[in-house]
Amino acid sequence: GAQNRVGQSGSFHADLRLHAQENPQHISLVNPGGDSWTYARLATAVDAMREALRAAGVQPGDRVALVSRGSAESVASYLAISESNVVVPLNPGYRPDEFAFAFDDLGVRALVVDDGNDVEQLAQRRGMPIVHTAAASATAAPVTRESPPFSGDAVMVVLHTSGTTSQPKIVPLTNANVYAACDQIRVSLSLTPVDRCLNVMPTFHVHGLSAVLATLIAGGSVVCPTEFIAPEFFELVRNYSPTWYTAAPTIHQSVLEAARNQSEGPLQHSLRFIRSASAAMPIERLQEMEEVFRIPFLEAYGMTETSPMIATNPLPPSTRKIGSVGRPVGCEVAIMSDAQQLALGETGEIVVRGPNVMRSYENDAEANERHFVDGWFRTGDLGRLDNDGYLFVTGRLKEIVNRGGEKISPHEVDRAILSHAAVANAITFPVPHSKLGEEIAALVVVKAGHSVTAREIQEHVAASLADFKVPRHIEFRDTITQGSTGKLKRDTIAEHLGITELFGTTKLTALQEFSVARTPEEEILAGIWEEVLHLDGINIHDDFFTLGGDSVLAAQALTRGNDALGTDFSFMDFFETPTIAQFAQRTSSEHAAISNPPPVLFGPEGEQSRMTIGQHALMLMQLLDPSDSSNNVYRAIRMRGNLNRPALIECLSELVQRHDSLRTTFSVVDGKATRNVAPFVRLKVPLSDLADVAQEKREAVASALIARDAKTPFDLAVGPLLRARLVRVGEADHILVLTMHHIMVDGWSIGILLSELEVLYEAFSNARRSPLPKPALRYGDYVYWQQQRLDSALLDRLTSYWTAQLSGAPKMLKLPFDFDRPATLKRS
Repeated sequence: GAQNRVGQSGSFHADLRLHAQENPQHISLVNPGGDSWTYARLATAVDAMREALRAAGVQPGDRVALVSRGSAESVASYLAISESNVVVPLNPGYRPDEFAFAFDDLGVRALVVDDGNDVEQLAQRRGMPIVHTAAASATAAPVTRESPPFSGDAVMVVLHTSGTTSQPKIVPLTNANVYAACDQIRVSLSLTPVDRCLNVMPTFHVHGLSAVLATLIAGGSVVCPTEFIAPEFFELVRNYSPTWYTAAPTIHQSVLEAARNQSEGPLQHSLRFIRSASAAMPIERLQEMEEVFRIPFLEAYGMTETSPMIATNPLPPSTRKIGSVGRPVGCEVAIMSDAQQLALGETGEIVVRGPNVMRSYENDAEANERHFVDGWFRTGDLGRLDNDGYLFVTGRLKEIVNRGGEKISPHEVDRAILSHAAVANAITFPVPHSKLGEEIAALVVVKAGHSVTAREIQEHVAASLADFKVPRHIEFRDTITQGSTGKLKRDTIAEHLGITELFGTTKLTALQEFSVARTPEEEILAGIWEEVLHLDGINIHDDFFTLGGDSVLAAQALTRGNDALGTDFSFMDFFETPTIAQFAQRTSSEHAAISNPPPVLFGPEGEQSRMTIGQHALMLMQLLDPSDSSNNVYRAIRMRGNLNRPALIECLSELVQRHDSLRTTFSVVDGKATRNVAPFVRLKVPLSDLADVAQEKREAVASALIARDAKTPFDLAVGPLLRARLVRVGEADHILVLTMHHIMVDGWSIGILLSELEVLYEAFSNARRSPLPKPALRYGDYVYWQQQRLDSALLDRLTSYWTAQLSGAPKMLKLPFDFDRPATLKRS
């Protein structure tokens, strides 16, 4: 069977097709809250994406950027691109300048992207072919074509890795490199088709990618959440029964915190082991994970250049050694000093060689000469091998700041800080962190006659670099003293400053005098912050982010603070008042109207009502160009099996009647924009039967019908603003196409709509009544509530604030244009 042949092909695509042929109905990928993909569907989706790439003009060998959050469509896109192109996975959270640099440095020629990412604009300006990841789902076709010629030596994926200069190194990994590493992960973890991976790592990170691919080689399944949200982890475990997951230590510690909030008693779960990589896991937290989950916790070691596998602790009954990263798998590891092998037990630089190791850096001859010695790759990490061959990583030679698995080049951050007009000199350095392992900090010298705050520097850096690269602590100095060689060792700066654990329980003595909580509100907040940040005793004037907080922890602190104090602060409020003293002050009577908004009240039924601010903007855009369809939103749902068409039509009618948004139109009456809700709307569901179309052309015709519906503009004054079409592709194969205007739906509400459709179809198909409760509120009630707030004194307060903030701003910015500005602007 397939299981006896996996690991022998040397090709992910060959293994995928083997599983699709021999186990076509076995689940391969799962979109949480959405659909599950079989191996047959995954194979057809890969073919569909490959055809979409060719149709868009992507040529074999082109480097294709993949900017995606990691759904099933993203995985299919990854596999499709890599068959005859080179994948360039990029972080969707990059800033425009970071995307532009990556495109140029990595030679990107095309883009595959999730809907709604602004990177599309950059690609459009460069004339690049653009394909959406949804093409893997919406236009899936039967597998009829042979795979492109496969070469293990061909480059599969190209990645940036931070170096000791601000210019990152380019790591090209071949098909053979990545397959060797992923297959060794499969072997070392004894993965089989019954295993299911909960992939909480992003697939643009080689750690997350290898988890997905190793599971697919084994014929198992992968749950693909688009982001990691700690409070939802155990819900995913309960709903999808994964057998393992792998993550960086920061994620494990968030999971551990979520576990502490579970009910008392033994933790119920389906996991058989947990794996950790990308950074060192504190031994105390590792032992606590094993106590809580009562399963093996395996530390592994690797890096981008090794695809990313080097060593791992084995599963029982083999010995796991706490504190080590286990034994080498699929490659050789040695400890070297000046390229000479050292004896077991001695400490030196870790070197590695094997089929998983890249051949060379693409853009750095000096780095190649430095890192490749006598066939060995020098990792830059320090370690030792014990008598049993277990590897212990003890430190590293290179300067990279390893912030919980995120590698940060300090030179890149230096450059960002130095670009501030008020900064004369700066140097970035690592500081110890009890949870992340390391955090990034900076020394800054301000130019004479200038002034700047730490917060202003952080905001300046955040404008050009990803959030995790922004220094969490900044110290100001008159000068930065350098050593006799003209260089300052970054890894010794924290020690010289007396920082033993700036963001842990030990504080920097240079901080302002410690102040304890003075009011009940400050006491409540202090208790919450101590729990969230795992600190004992917090100065009420300490900045949350300087103490080691990040956006995930800020969300936890904000939610708990709002619940405890009865407030309704936003993220912006939290970032503007990041100390306990400032946050507590916002609960005063001056902010009572903002902090305690009036309850949502029921508006009059069936009225010609005002609209929300967002709806006003969307209506104005549509009036300016009635032919525009860019605000159309569509979903194509594949329905295989015997279709109960009357039940489906009844479901859609029920949804339209449940939600007043689906019965709403927008018009201008006496010069005033109004929102009109019809008491009843009959939704037509035309059937496009492709029975007379040749079998091999049906998918293309179906795609054309979907595209036509998606690009047909709506008249906002004529309802309904929801179009439905049923496309019959085969006797038991249909596509339901729903097209809506963005003025009435968004990404969140579409998810609700589709989940309700699924529940209703199951009920109506079995002659049962709707099990859905009546909605507690209508959208019109929300509109009514928003208008109440804006008609109150709050609007005057907000207007006064922004008037003051924007005073003196120019009426028009004179920005350079790529082309001469036309007399009339038209949206494209």
